[in-house]
Amino acid sequence: PIWCFIQPPQSPQWLRKLRSNPGHWECLIPNKAFFFFLLAMTALLYSLSTFAGDETEISGRLRLDEILFLHPQLSPVSQSQTNLTFEFESKSLLSENWRFLFEPRLHLSSVPHLADAAIDGDFRDTYLEGKAQSLHFQLGSFIKQWEGTDGANPMDIATMKSYRDPINSESLGSWGISFSGDNENLVSWEAFYVPYQTTSRLPGENSPWLPRKTDLPLGSDNEQLLIAQNPIYQIQAHDEINDALKNNFGARLQMHLDNWDFALAGFEGAAQIPILQPIIQGTLIQTSPKTIVQMNNPIRIRPVEYRRRTFA
Repeated sequence: PIWCFIQPPQSPQWLRKLRSNPGHWECLIPNKAFFFFLLAMTALLYSLSTFAGDETEISGRLRLDEILFLHPQLSPVSQSQTNLTFEFESKSLLSENWRFLFEPRLHLSSVPHLADAAIDGDFRDTYLEGKAQSLHFQLGSFIKQWEGTDGANPMDIATMKSYRDPINSESLGSWGISFSGDNENLVSWEAFYVPYQTTSRLPGENSPWLPRKTDLPLGSDNEQLLIAQNPIYQIQAHDEINDALKNNFGARLQMHLDNWDFALAGFEGAAQIPILQPIIQGTLIQTSPKTIVQMNNPIRIRPVEYRRRTFA
């Protein structure tokens, strides 16, 4: 069974016992505000669906994954984990010029703290869209993952990412407003503004993706941080410099010819991968020819969001 609770400041004894039972799933909601927000969104979806009638398309997907590591894992990493992903999609045509999209996504796992977020989910493309002749606008949560070349996409510069699984990163929705238009299919343009950007999502304290042997990877050859035995990580709250999360904006211009397509895009705002700043607590072992520090538990990592300006 899947159990979902609103977590109080101090968990009662029965909740602690339930957490220790490996036969149960749990989804801990850190506060009531998000829970009631989901209820409000569900009620809104139901109202829109009732209003739109047959003009609503609803679909969903459940994916269950079982991961088993062949090599022994160091504590607190589990030797196996079961993951459940829920994706919901609803498209409601409100009128000839208006439609509403609702596309939440939620990850659940048998292992807690696989990501550095209390709730490992987002709303992807959830917005109200309107059009007037050739002008379109979107208000809500949207993903601006502009198309580009196959494989590594140089045009994917304006979307925040979830690196819960770094090999299979996911795009996260950003809340803002977007405008787009075209000129008889020859030239098309798009611009958006995000007043406060979604933070990137990183591997959590129990994630197998965090380094747990030898040393922390650093960008300098003059320093080495040795990891303690059975390392315990603490991922700190995201910090920011230069107001990186505030007033993000971007735009794209495209030209379509018979045999050629040209595109130019720009974005200014938070970087997709933040700076990972270790907070060092340990014993100094060596100072020359390079500095070596034996780190003590817990190993604290502070993600720092920084601002960037990118063109593609």
